[in-house]
Amino acid sequence: MLSGTALSPLTASQNFPELARRLGPPPDGKPIPVPSSPGEYWRTTIEDVAREAVVVLRATLSRKYSYLAPSEDRILTDYTMVNPQVIAGVLPVTTTETTGAPPPLTLTVWGGEAIVEGVPMRSVNVDIEPINDGGEYLLFLRPDRTPGPGRYEIYYGAIFEVSQELVRPLLRNARDIFSGTADTRLTELVARIGKARQVR
Repeated sequence: MLSGTALSPLTASQNFPELARRLGPPPDGKPIPVPSSPGEYWRTTIEDVAREAVVVLRATLSRKYSYLAPSEDRILTDYTMVNPQVIAGVLPVTTTETTGAPPPLTLTVWGGEAIVEGVPMRSVNVDIEPINDGGEYLLFLRPDRTPGPGRYEIYYGAIFEVSQELVRPLLRNARDIFSGTADTRLTELVARIGKARQVR
């Protein structure tokens, strides 16, 4: 279990519309932060995560929009995965009712800002650092729980920022969870992923 993140009295286990009605608009106009409860991450290897993910790919993430989840206990943000390069696994073939390009690949993550009951609110994922809009990432994915073609979410917190062919995990305490992946060369990590998938 990830350790030691201090939470405010507000947590995302509460209902956002109820919180918005109770708190009202903040006097400074800034979104009210509502942190998530820490998730449980057991020590594993990147090889195990690579084998269990549906697909691993490299892509640029372009923010689409944030919205209140149907469960009303969190705000979610959708990103378009631009120029996806599959590292391992296979993307399913998607079809549309009309001819043309298939729907874009969408990544849904916990966190973001939205207006709820007229009150600006911000979901804060205490486990994973925020994504930089337009940044490049290595993504270990599973199908999103929201049905729809081409929709995915991060598997086991395995999202890595790619910069100058180095990767940096966004999962806090990643050194304790994924040993040997902090500031790793992308080519080395891709080789480990490929080898792990070969021995499934």
